Amino acid sequence: MIENLKVQLTFTTIRAQITGRISMAAVKVGNFARQADLTPLATIVQSAPVYVTFALPQRSLPDLRQALTNETAMIEAVAPGDPRRAQGHVTMIENTVDSVTGTVPVRATMSNNDEMLWPGTLVTVQLNFREEEAVVVPPNAVQVSQTGSFVFVVTNGVANVRPIKVARVIDGQAVIESGLEGGEVVVTVGHLQITEGSRVSARQPKAGS
Repeated sequence: MIENLKVQLTFTTIRAQITGRISMAAVKVGNFARQADLTPLATIVQSAPVYVTFALPQRSLPDLRQALTNETAMIEAVAPGDPRRAQGHVTMIENTVDSVTGTVPVRATMSNNDEMLWPGTLVTVQLNFREEEAVVVPPNAVQVSQTGSFVFVVTNGVANVRPIKVARVIDGQAVIESGLEGGEVVVTVGHLQITEGSRVSARQPKAGS
């Protein structure tokens, strides 16, 4: 009988299956709590690790799959009002593309040991497919003509037209696929006053520009 009472006594303690933060209690001391009640006593949300889910344009899906194969896909999440960046890795890609939006849901796992990410928070996500060396120029250095994109390259004080091909623009820089080797001086302002072979001189940018 004593052993039976000890077993029944354990029924008065509820142990969670996960570690996390518990919500406000939905009942008070003295209330009856029954298994048939639809209202939960409280809700526990796991805080470490957490998932970050975002929509990826379908055109970037091949790059992500290749990055997962190479184990180079890393993700950073920034919460509003917090300058820190939480890091994680992609752990799941939805098996279909949303035909309406043209995106595919992607889930990343963040360790979140410092609880920087609060469950339910909207965050800004940056997905890095890979790291590579590339030639970049300010976007305002790139000009477009009927024959394609070009920049003015300054050599010994003389500006010359150099056809280029822009791969993409990221973080305020135009990544050059071809046309520049790196180390060249390019014109960023005053293009309307320059033609092929014009003599130019470099000037320091004005304060506040």
